Order: sequence, then structure tokens, then C-alpha cells
Amino acid sequence: MDIIEDLLNNPDICGCLEEMLHLINELENYGSNFYLVNQDLMRVVNRLGELNLFLKCIQKLKQSFEEVISMIKSEGLSKLYDKIISIYESEEFQNLLKELPEMLKGFKKIASITIGINLDSQFNPVEAILVSVNEERYKSGSIIEKLIKTKHDPYTGISPLQPIGSGHSANIFKQAIISSVNNVLSTIIKPIIPTIKKYAKVNAEFIIALKPDICFYLSAVRFANIMKACGLPVCKPEVLPKDNRICRLTGMYNLSLALHKRNEKPETDISNSIADNDVDLQITDTFIY
Repeated sequence: MDIIEDLLNNPDICGCLEEMLHLINELENYGSNFYLVNQDLMRVVNRLGELNLFLKCIQKLKQSFEEVISMIKSEGLSKLYDKIISIYESEEFQNLLKELPEMLKGFKKIASITIGINLDSQFNPVEAILVSVNEERYKSGSIIEKLIKTKHDPYTGISPLQPIGSGHSANIFKQAIISSVNNVLSTIIKPIIPTIKKYAKVNAEFIIALKPDICFYLSAVRFANIMKACGLPVCKPEVLPKDNRICRLTGMYNLSLALHKRNEKPETDISNSIADNDVDLQITDTFIY
């Protein structure tokens, strides 16, 4: 409940956690794909992408928490902040911050490849070769545009771009391309592999493991905000020592009915149409079924 109270009082943290969910989904994809590829190129690209997202997550959390840490009261969020700082200030993380941009540099420039295809007399493709690796993306075009334009653009085609799609045939085509690119870029990959191995212990599981908790707390905050927008009170219960055996509720209302009314009239104050009740129990030998 303390964490929910902190999140309600600090909406910027909620915004950060919303962004984190998108990053965590990407991280999960990188993790699941790593063991599905067998080319060094794709393993390197996969691992670099995972490390890059891990850096983004830690930096994003650190920045967001630092802006409001003086207002954080819950033990849970305080411990999370301490963990983030511990990771960020570690020698391994600081070295990764310096080395990762250099490792990514060569790959960020690659935007497209040029493939040459030989045809037989029946215009069936019989052979293919990788012609070049390019820093620009290809664009759709037409043969008319090509004839009219005075300036030649090697990356504008004479037909619309066609998506490769999915399915068995598409996967075979993709694997053939990856294999060819892997062979060509081996000179770029080999120097990077030892550096990547240095960070074998850098594991994004800590970030990924936060996902269920983030989803739970953000859902609770959204629900509380919905009730507030309807004009209905929301509060954090005060927990008494169990020996007191007291239950005192003020302004209690039916949440199911409140949601039903809210769905009938969204963004409307429904407080006048919801009856609230007080409950005051001092439990001795009384049992409620």
C-alpha cells in the first residue's frame, strides 16, 4: 500500500514504469531469440541490442527516481532505487557505458544490402550474390520517375518496395541473406566478440523480473485514479496491531456498482448516486460469515 501511495503522489514515476514495460517486452524478445539463431552475426546483434536496452532501463529508472527520491516514503521503492544506483555505479556498468557505443557503431551504419540475382532463360532465379552492404535504405520508385529525374539516386528502385513476409519460403530466404551477410561482416564481428564476452554476467533478468510487480502496481494506481475521477474517495488503510482486533471503515462503497455506474456515464461525478456506509467492528467473540 505504501508503494501505491508513492505512485499516486508521484505520477512521473508511473510514466517511467509505463515506458519500462515497453522496454521489458523488447528485452524478453531478445532473450528468447538468442538461442534460436546460429549465426555469429545474429547472436552479436541480439546481445548488443539486449545490452543497449539494459543500459536504457537502468539510466531511465535512475533519472526518474532521482527527481523524486526525496518524496519517496515506501521501503519497496527505496530498495529499488538503491539497487538501481548500485548497478549504475558498478565498474562493470560504467565500462559498458563507455564501450557499447563503439561496439554498436559499425552496425548502426548498416541500413540495407544489395543482392544480385542471375536468371535462367525462363527468367527463374538460379543464383544470387551479395553485392554490397549499404548505409542508406532503399526507397520505392517507378521506371518513369527514374527516366524523368536528372539526378541519379542509386537507392531509389523502379518498382514499389515489397515486404518479404513470413512463412517457410520467406524464412529460407532470410536465412540465406543472414548467412551471406554473416560471412561478409565476419571481420567486424570477430573483434567485438571478446568484448561482449566480458559482459557475459550482465543479466537483464533483474529488470525482466520487475514486470509482474510493475503491472500490478500500475493497475492499482489506474483503478484508484478512476475512482477519484468519479468523485469517490480512495485512501490507504491504517494498519493497527493485530491484538487490537478492530475494523473501522468510513465511507465504504460497492466497487462493482461504482464501475457499472462509471461505464454508464464515463468522466462523470457519480458520488451522489453511490451510497456509502460506515463499518465499526470491535471483534471479541463475534464471528462474521
